[in-house]
Amino acid sequence: MGKVSASATRRDGPDAAAGQGLRFPSALAVAAGGGLALGGLTQVGQSFLPSWLSSLANSGAPWVLIAFGLAFFSRTAWAAAVAGAVALAGLEIGYVIVAALRDFPSALTTVIFWLVAAVAFGPPAGLGAYFLRVRKAPWDALGGGLLAGIVAGEGLVAFLTVRDTTSPGYWIAQLVGAVLAVLVGRRTGSAWGLGAFLVGVAALGATRFVPVLGA
Repeated sequence: MGKVSASATRRDGPDAAAGQGLRFPSALAVAAGGGLALGGLTQVGQSFLPSWLSSLANSGAPWVLIAFGLAFFSRTAWAAAVAGAVALAGLEIGYVIVAALRDFPSALTTVIFWLVAAVAFGPPAGLGAYFLRVRKAPWDALGGGLLAGIVAGEGLVAFLTVRDTTSPGYWIAQLVGAVLAVLVGRRTGSAWGLGAFLVGVAALGATRFVPVLGA
């Protein structure tokens, strides 16, 4: 077997991946544009999705996953963190705009709640996406674990608080899927992901005491 040169390793490793991706203005444009568009689609989806899938458009976890995806290709950690927050804020603003166009009112407290959530959960989602892309340990495990914990935590809170008015199957699937995701990550050999997962669950578990759930 031939030797692999140090230069080749550097080109294929985390440092090379970190040097690729969208520059700051492009990352923010993608986050803002994608957030606005998908937020509007969320509002429409609440009216047209079948009952067994309608919880998807009332869940915050898909928005966190969207923010994760929109921030994934940011070139720097700073850009990814800001893109995550911008994406979540854009989702709420897009939702409110389409709701207004369709003559559906939006409560100011709900709008404020989601804009605060954008600041609180957007940057961790963006950073998790960035570190997973560049494969930089232990931050990749932390990012993936935290994201899975946020998804699982919301699934748990939703099942405990609104299962009678939404599709419980979706919340259960969301919770089980996130737990399985972190268990798969745990098999990579890092305990950091499990710790971050528990932090994410705890953070979303605290929202059970906030009387707002939904866009």
